[in-house]
Amino acid sequence: MVFKCGERPIWEMPLFRHLVLGNSLAKDPSELAPAPAQGTPLLRTLIDALVVVSAQLEALEKFGYAAPALRRTVGRVHAAFARSLELCRMLPQVRDNATFYELLTTFTAQVKALMPGGILVIPGGWAGGVTVYVLHCVSYESYTLAICSTGSGLQYHPTRIDPATGAVQYNTPLLLLDIPPGRVRDSAIWFILIRAALFPDKNHSASLIYEKLLPYLNRKPIGANVPDPNAPPPAEP
Repeated sequence: MVFKCGERPIWEMPLFRHLVLGNSLAKDPSELAPAPAQGTPLLRTLIDALVVVSAQLEALEKFGYAAPALRRTVGRVHAAFARSLELCRMLPQVRDNATFYELLTTFTAQVKALMPGGILVIPGGWAGGVTVYVLHCVSYESYTLAICSTGSGLQYHPTRIDPATGAVQYNTPLLLLDIPPGRVRDSAIWFILIRAALFPDKNHSASLIYEKLLPYLNRKPIGANVPDPNAPPPAEP
């Protein structure tokens, strides 16, 4: 019996060689399978958490634990997490420029295929923390990106003091509104965001993400995306 993973036997897959065989079938150094990109331990923990949340959403949707109207909403959210898991399954396979390009091409195609109301959940991060990006297609001309951050990224999120406990509370997610489609569909921005999570080093930092990349999306400094708490409420239509 021959076990296959696609068109090739499973023992020819680089990830299988790295984790199981240890390159024991390689005939010369040129055949050694390089270790796939793993990102940080925090990124792997984040991916595990996305798997758990997706399973819980699937159970809530399928087994009648919620009202019909809520189940439809849960179904949309579960579909977004399912698409995210497709990306997560590709992350450990990235080992060189070719496989990273395949991942980037697949993901960018998902972004371009989003219809109004569609959502993508994207795992990300850098050496000092992890992030979940939630991309929402508001219309064909406008997108919203929510940044749910941990670690060093939280320094860029507004804070307040909890009056009951005195603890610091962070405004997360941080919302970037009115992103034009040409910018969010540009693979260059996702190239850097995803690469920062897979290959963390000193050049892939929270300052790069928050001070350069994210302001590019909707042409605003990060601080300008925070609502003014003293602003009057919008007028009634």
